[in-house]
Amino acid sequence: MNIKNKAAIIILTAILPNIALAKPQQINTCAAKIIPIKTYDYSKHDSDNIWLEKKYKYQQKSSKLTYIGSIHINKPEPELFYKIRDDIAEIKPDFVYVENDDISWFDKLTSDQDYAMKNYHETRYAGFWAKKNGAKLKSLEPPQEELLQYLANKYGARKTSTILYMRTAATMRDRFGVKNDEIEKYVTNEINKYNPIWAKTNAKDNVKSLDELKKAAKQYFPDIEYYEAPNGWFDPTSSSKQTGSKFANTIISAASDYRTKYMFKNISQDVLDGKNIVAIVGMTHLEVQEDAFDCLFKEVK
Repeated sequence: MNIKNKAAIIILTAILPNIALAKPQQINTCAAKIIPIKTYDYSKHDSDNIWLEKKYKYQQKSSKLTYIGSIHINKPEPELFYKIRDDIAEIKPDFVYVENDDISWFDKLTSDQDYAMKNYHETRYAGFWAKKNGAKLKSLEPPQEELLQYLANKYGARKTSTILYMRTAATMRDRFGVKNDEIEKYVTNEINKYNPIWAKTNAKDNVKSLDELKKAAKQYFPDIEYYEAPNGWFDPTSSSKQTGSKFANTIISAASDYRTKYMFKNISQDVLDGKNIVAIVGMTHLEVQEDAFDCLFKEVK
């Protein structure tokens, strides 16, 4: 199996601890143990492992958490898909969490199992089985206006929006094979999608059109077009100094850390409230949360 298509899965199975419902400060205390993504020790990660499993035992409400960390895929990966299917069928969760900010597609999913297996990536496949088992789909992502406001406060709306749209162009180019002359359409759609979200923040100078993006990208990176940035500039585990991206990696890393903390807090609160959860997330997000989960929940060897 090609490493790009491998899935490394970490499963956390939990039953609530013999304590009263965790107070917000307990979750916040443990959330402080989340490792910033740029400082995570990747020597601990064995990329050859497909499955990794951790179990946590609690005591009061018998709620369960199965947390699946995978490398993101853009074509079906049967071994990963069977694991998602089997976990959801066995646990029958109240909620299935996926790493999408927009889950409006949930109600439009096919009921055809063969079609889902052949055409969905991991998040929609998880949604397919959530629907089959009567579970509610929930997003792991924070409200987008909240994330954009946070980044704009730290780095400025113009820099933030420029980098996010340049990342869209790089993703379409490298992950999905979109040609340069077609990238404009996808980036324009992304700008139009996010303009109303930016309008909910107090930012005034975010990029609002493709022409503005081209100008801003040239201002910050005069040697390239907005769609030519290396994908490494948008790797949250790298520093801008390492990649020569000036500030791109810094912004992407900050966004990743903010999202990870949001994921941890919401999942933890649901489990502590007695809900059964299956969550599918990018592998690194899960790995940097392990110390935080160890803090809040008791591991069973």
